[in-house]
Amino acid sequence: MRDVIPVMSSPVTFPVAERDAIATLQMIADAAGKQAGAKILVLNVPFWEREKITLGATGQPAGEVIVESIGKMINRPVSFQCLYDVRSKTYYLNVTIVAADPPPGTTVPPNVPKLGPHSGPANSPWFRQTQ
Repeated sequence: MRDVIPVMSSPVTFPVAERDAIATLQMIADAAGKQAGAKILVLNVPFWEREKITLGATGQPAGEVIVESIGKMINRPVSFQCLYDVRSKTYYLNVTIVAADPPPGTTVPPNVPKLGPHSGPANSPWFRQTQ
């Protein structure tokens, strides 16, 4: 056993500039990979092919730059997932848009159950236990 620091917790630094959004995301992945001694490839992105963003980083964790800075730049909340493939010794980064919270005052339709934070699959109306 050994302690492992998540690859997307690696600090990244790059100057503020307007760049292609996809290239910027790959630059963040490359910087985090270099810090962690790993290869990170970007797979899914929440951008249009030629979308531009203006961004820089000064030692923030790569994941934070993606979620906070890129989310603000594209005016959409984003989330990321970084998966590791042992055979290729490569991380694969997926960045997706997160559904926004419903506007205040919006109610859940009556036919959709409200599940609490401690509700598990057994409490779900879609869960069926077979024997």
